[in-house]
Amino acid sequence: QTFTRVHTLEVGATGFTVTPATDLASGGPVGGPFTGSQVYTITSTKPTPVTVEVSPSATWITTNGAIPPQTFVLSGVGDFVDVTIGFDATTANGLPAGFYSEMVSFTNQSGGTGDTSRNVLLDVGRYLYPSVDTPIAISDNSSFQSVITVSDDFCVGDVDVDMDVTHTYIGDLRIILTNPSGISVTLHDRTGGTTEDIVGTYDDEGAMPPDLPALSDFDNLGSMGNWVLTVSDNANGDVGSLNSWTLRLAALPGACPTRQEFANFPMDTDEGWTGTGQWAWGVPAGLDGDPSGGFTGSNVWGYNLNGDYTNGMGVETLTSSAVDCSGKTGVRVSFYRQLGVESATYDHASFQVSNDGTNWTTVWNHTGGTLNELAWGLQGYDISAVADNQANVYMRWTMGATDGSVTYQGWNIDDVSFSSLVAASTCPGDADGDGDTDLSDLNLVLFNFGTAQPAGTNGDVNGDGFVDLTDLNSVLFDFGCV
Repeated sequence: QTFTRVHTLEVGATGFTVTPATDLASGGPVGGPFTGSQVYTITSTKPTPVTVEVSPSATWITTNGAIPPQTFVLSGVGDFVDVTIGFDATTANGLPAGFYSEMVSFTNQSGGTGDTSRNVLLDVGRYLYPSVDTPIAISDNSSFQSVITVSDDFCVGDVDVDMDVTHTYIGDLRIILTNPSGISVTLHDRTGGTTEDIVGTYDDEGAMPPDLPALSDFDNLGSMGNWVLTVSDNANGDVGSLNSWTLRLAALPGACPTRQEFANFPMDTDEGWTGTGQWAWGVPAGLDGDPSGGFTGSNVWGYNLNGDYTNGMGVETLTSSAVDCSGKTGVRVSFYRQLGVESATYDHASFQVSNDGTNWTTVWNHTGGTLNELAWGLQGYDISAVADNQANVYMRWTMGATDGSVTYQGWNIDDVSFSSLVAASTCPGDADGDGDTDLSDLNLVLFNFGTAQPAGTNGDVNGDGFVDLTDLNSVLFDFGCV
């Protein structure tokens, strides 16, 4: 009986590994600072000593705080060294706005194995906030939320969102991003049909804009707080995963412009708006998904307060009275909505604005699959392109047309509010924007204390979307300022 054994003898062989496989990505305002860093562990895999060179491809990248390439000698199997890759304060802080992609190379100088590299990505002009609670599985007919908490406090100038979703049928998915002020943007609204996966960057000016409204709805609002991504799967048969997502926030210099409410419609009384079909003002009956009252108070404007809209209907409209926006800039409108409407393949709904009552601009249009809201939600839209400095601005909600089967509760609308930018007050506690800090400011804060409000309005002195102790302290400390 014959046995054959093969023995391999390595003489002078060298090798190493580098962990983790993660790239380094960071961002920040023009001029810095850029605080991100990544520690890589280099470990020898052979008995023979190995020399490893760590070499950045750009001078704004540092190795253990130094710019030139660094070399390390590992004595044998298991010997390791930790190397910190970061950003040079002088060179990186001098970079102009833009996205920079470089790398760090790990090279075996002893002629063996292990050569590898890691990418170093720097977004100058933006802060990067990656998700920390992902991946999260996407199951059939379910929804969940992923939260990124931003601790930096600045005024947002632009928002992009990196998205990495694995899914076998993206037409099932609705993805909504809500900022700390409660403003929501629908990134993906059941579009794409049988296409698989969503991998890319949502960017108003890029190749992948959100479905509606625009990410610019987050501009000129505060950054600090929870940014909530709501992901829902709305059909059977296909599943996936939210692998990761990242906020890319550009900061404006200084504080956010102050916003002030200048018109509101709480729906407590009939505003005299014009509705066709089954549009009506009053108390909803709470049937078929309708609420049993307003977001505040009892009354709403809604389509059929006693149940669903009808099959085979045409377009029916609710048109507001004129709102005077003369002398106003940066006009935004917000309202609370509870809406049910079948897939946009069959039934339709929209929200429009006009400055002449004849030519209408669609601000929001129902797209994608069935929308069935069973709770009130705040909607906010930048309508400055239509409304700024206009004496007669109208709103119009449309219901229909609809097909011949399947109906839902339709529109319910409450607490409509118009706000605009105001010149910065010399009084930091000026809650009502009239240029001084007095009893009216204190009363406004106390009346709305503990509530979420559109940023910079209704007593929200610091513009973070909430009326709380910080706002009250601002008024008390500044009381009497003129």
